[in-house]
Amino acid sequence: MALDYLASLSWLSLLLLLGVIISIIAKRFNLPKLLLLILIGVGVGAFSIFEFNPEFLTGFGLFALIMIIFDVT
Repeated sequence: MALDYLASLSWLSLLLLLGVIISIIAKRFNLPKLLLLILIGVGVGAFSIFEFNPEFLTGFGLFALIMIIFDVT
């Protein structure tokens, strides 16, 4: 059970690192970041490289929602 969460966090950290790299590339070439991030998301989703546990996704989604709400206030 703990290894599932560790694997999910590892894949998530890889996705976040990929997002940072894409952001740097977009800034360097004056391209819209959102376009490149959507293309990467479609590419990753098409190949089903990452499979997350539903409980992990629920917890992460809740955490993201809490961060968004507290960022606004």
